Amino acid sequence: STGNKPSPQPEESKKAAAGGHLSVSTAQKQDKVEERDDFDYEEACKNWNEYRTAGKAPTRRGYHASFIHDDYLYIHGGHDIREGTLADMHRINLDPKGNDNQWEEVSQRGAEQPGCIGYHSLTCHGDKAYLFGGSNLGKDNTKMFEFNISSGEWKVLSPKGDCPQTRDEHSADLWNDIIVVFGGNVQGFKTNEVWYYHVNENTWEKVDCEDGPPERSIHAHAIVNDTLY
Repeated sequence: STGNKPSPQPEESKKAAAGGHLSVSTAQKQDKVEERDDFDYEEACKNWNEYRTAGKAPTRRGYHASFIHDDYLYIHGGHDIREGTLADMHRINLDPKGNDNQWEEVSQRGAEQPGCIGYHSLTCHGDKAYLFGGSNLGKDNTKMFEFNISSGEWKVLSPKGDCPQTRDEHSADLWNDIIVVFGGNVQGFKTNEVWYYHVNENTWEKVDCEDGPPERSIHAHAIVNDTLY
């Protein structure tokens, strides 16, 4: 690939894909120096372009969750070395690209909300996003949430079936109408489990896999042409 490539990213960087573009949002934790880089990788020409933003950006963070919906990149929660665990949500329009693209905070409501959380996943399906796992200063999140993107309202789900143990530092991606969860940290131990969450049926299913990769956490995965990488 060509262009001004992003520097090697810390483990707390987050990536989100839409169309033929890969968006990378990063923050580096340093005591006195703060760096924000937003890069866009255009698949068609294998070229990196720095994505310039205007206005007040969200506070620096790592271990947050992100998703793309209707040409907007959403980020939620995360952890900052000085501010602690965060609860806010922000979004930015990815199209058209220009110097007028500004971050805006997303209003959240609901009788019960995730609150301060990091190391979680937030996966978009239709006009909803589904939050699984995560923790706040060592306290695991044991609930699964649905976020209505249009109204900004959270609600707690009660999935059916054999549900996975709570975990953080896992990866999640959408495959058809299924959220695929891999790996993560379960009560202090890494795992290589694969779980399906069937969105339309609100049910969990554990997937038995042979010769799987070693247990891991704080990784990433992507599903391309029905194959998980």
